[in-house]
Amino acid sequence: VLGYTSKFVDIGDNVSLHYVERVFPGAGRSKPPLVLLHGWPDSWRSWLRLLPLLGEEDAPRILVPDQRGYGESSKPNGSLAPLVLADDLDKFLKKLGISRVRLVGHSMG
Repeated sequence: VLGYTSKFVDIGDNVSLHYVERVFPGAGRSKPPLVLLHGWPDSWRSWLRLLPLLGEEDAPRILVPDQRGYGESSKPNGSLAPLVLADDLDKFLKKLGISRVRLVGHSMG
């Protein structure tokens, strides 16, 4: 998607989460980053139609991760229970140095 960069972050326990990110350098920092979480059994691509419509007035930074087991993220054996995915999101945000976000999800996201 134009303007978005594909990245990976290691959150520990042999789990690497893939995400796409867009940062608007000139945008103010009054709003926290926007995180979009996909549903089951999808990936960050479920947001493809929305991403081009988002701009710096929506958030200075937009993060769209693939949750564990989906898309380009690690697919370790084990649980994909909501508490595991929530813990992954917490680790993901901490690794990126983010303490506050606006969160949008659908289905299990």
